Amino acid sequence: MGKQLAPYPLQVLTSDYLIDGTADGDTMIYIPNVDELGMTIRLINAQIQSTKTPPATARSCAKYICLYKQALALIPNVDYTQLEYYSSWKQYKTDINGVFYLGPYWVTGRLTMLAGRLHHDFPIYDARFGSMAPGSQWPGLTAPFALLNTVHLIGWESA
Repeated sequence: MGKQLAPYPLQVLTSDYLIDGTADGDTMIYIPNVDELGMTIRLINAQIQSTKTPPATARSCAKYICLYKQALALIPNVDYTQLEYYSSWKQYKTDINGVFYLGPYWVTGRLTMLAGRLHHDFPIYDARFGSMAPGSQWPGLTAPFALLNTVHLIGWESA
C-alpha cells in the first residue's frame, strides 16, 4: 500500500468538463466497480472548466462533489507512487503504446494492462489528452500518470 498523503491536487476529466481541485489525502484514485457507482470525490477550491467549443467561462467553488462514475480520467498531480492503489497498478505489466479514444478525447501515452485483459480501469503514463470535437479550442493537457475509465474507452490505434 502507498503512504497516507496530505491533501493533493487532482484533476477529474469528464466528457464535458475538466475539474481541478484539491483532494483529501485519503481520496482513492481508482475507478469503481458497477456496484460502487454512487461513490463521490470531494474537492475543495475547485475550478470547473468546459472542454466544449466555444469554451465557457470557468467556474470556481469552495467545495465540489463529483461522481466517480462520470470520470473518464483521474489525474493526480502528485507522486503517484505514493498513492494507496499504486501497488495494484504496478501489477499491470502489458504495455500498449498508441492513440486511445476515450469518450470525446484522444489520448496518447503508455497504457498498461493486467495480464493482457481489459479491466474497468487502466493506468496510463506520459499521457497527452486532446479533444476530438470539431473546431475544439480546448488546449488539452499532459500528465505523467492518469487512470482511465474503460467504460468510456472506445478503442485504440496500436503504435
